[in-house]
Amino acid sequence: MLLHRTIQEKNSKKRYTNIMDSHTPKQSRRSELNHTSKHLLSINNFRIGLKSFSKECATGKVPLKSEVLEELQEDLGKAFPRTVRVFLDLLPQRMANISEAISQGDDRNLALEAHTLKGSLSMVGAGRLCEIAKELEEMGWSKRMNEAKTLFIPMQIEAKCVEKALQKVIDLSKGITG
Repeated sequence: MLLHRTIQEKNSKKRYTNIMDSHTPKQSRRSELNHTSKHLLSINNFRIGLKSFSKECATGKVPLKSEVLEELQEDLGKAFPRTVRVFLDLLPQRMANISEAISQGDDRNLALEAHTLKGSLSMVGAGRLCEIAKELEEMGWSKRMNEAKTLFIPMQIEAKCVEKALQKVIDLSKGITG
């Protein structure tokens, strides 16, 4: 006899199915079902936490894509909070490097720093900030430094919002993965 448990998130294409046969020990079945429930709890906590955070953000919008964070958390497991913490520790230096490149008129370094930051931002689901970094990268390569100066201010505001949101994500994930 096979036991099926399928859970589909509201407004989501993702389905979680656990299939166990009657020979699977009862404790293993409970453990597997608890794992699935715990995973769904983490997804809901991310979404609820990020939605409530949007009110605190200057733009009034959620600065992170929850589906990207969910996938990252699933892939990294217990290393997730530490990985996000490393990103947060490095973000101020990347921002400072971009600021310095702009103030010195160093278009090449602006493009390189913005490109590096863009990759990290996409990894953590910071979509709008990633788009700004992409624009700055293009401005650097096309030597449009005056435009880069005006774009850096909104970038700083969005970066602060992303920092706060990711700190909230770390706090939420500690209760789930810890």
